[in-house]
Amino acid sequence: MIVWHAPTLTMNPTLPASVIEEARRLDPVSAATEFDAEWRDDVEGGYLAPLIVEGAVARGVTERPPAW
Repeated sequence: MIVWHAPTLTMNPTLPASVIEEARRLDPVSAATEFDAEWRDDVEGGYLAPLIVEGAVARGVTERPPAW
């Protein structure tokens, strides 16, 4: 598994910095998420409750046969 955690300007230095600056001016929290690769902690539980996610996890399953 490869994981890459980097801000937008690292990944795309051709994006004008003014775009990011304007986004930060309008909504600093959203801009940090969108352009600075920061996790949002102000929406915890806002998408899926932890119990729902846990209910969808099959513990101990390491392999599944193809569905077709």
